[in-house]
Amino acid sequence: MKLAILTCTFKRPELNEIVHKYYADNFENCVLISVGAFNDYQNINYLWNNYTFQNEPLAQKFNFAFERAKTFNPDAVILIGSADLLSKELVEYYQKNYSSDADYVLGLKDLYLYEISTRRTMFWHGFPPAYADQPVGGGRIFSRKLLDKINWRPYANMTINRGLDNNSSIYMKAKGIGMQTVLMQDSGIAVGLKPFQTLNKFETWLYNGELIEINLMQNKFPDYLDAIHKTEPDESKFKGTVMVRFLKDLEEFRDGTEMAMDGMTALGLVRNKIIELV
Repeated sequence: MKLAILTCTFKRPELNEIVHKYYADNFENCVLISVGAFNDYQNINYLWNNYTFQNEPLAQKFNFAFERAKTFNPDAVILIGSADLLSKELVEYYQKNYSSDADYVLGLKDLYLYEISTRRTMFWHGFPPAYADQPVGGGRIFSRKLLDKINWRPYANMTINRGLDNNSSIYMKAKGIGMQTVLMQDSGIAVGLKPFQTLNKFETWLYNGELIEINLMQNKFPDYLDAIHKTEPDESKFKGTVMVRFLKDLEEFRDGTEMAMDGMTALGLVRNKIIELV
């Protein structure tokens, strides 16, 4: 089965680069598609097919990614978040147990989460009972048959930036497309990496998750997590207000502009190589 793996990125160039390299290293037989925003600061290759599209509305950015995937004529498309790592076992499970004629979206019921800065690991059990049939966002697989049915636009004409997974599920169910889930223990593991700046903070997932002592992630993805940790700035230097210098022209700020900035804001911009500490 010919698979396409697609994602959308926004800034976080160092993390994006390492995640992209992971898929290029381990899934050379898959079509790899990445869509970044026009103002992304990144230069990622690693065998990926890279495109640009405005970041908002995010739903239409993902639709654009699926439409790009269609041009490669895959049998199925796997959607990942920009910081999701799927194990080779999980992708192999999909290849054996899913087909281009499937009339349902398949994905994981549960997920591991890994907070990069603290190296905490969480086992997340999945959505609450009201959404129990809904797979997690990262790692969902869509067959060519169902994508043809919705014109390769899982987000229809939505103009939203959040709640994409749930709204897409509602839309596809209205089109007669079902949802099925599988447990990691029966298929293969996946981890959502949680950097400092993210829409959904690590703690927000504890409503149906638990911290685990054994760092399964470090054992499963050692080289890539080590590479990510090496890019982490020293957070102790970002307490209170700090002086920064812009490395690129950004809206009203010119390359070389120096100014005082809140440390936590500066930390995120340093990670994206937009500024440096003075």
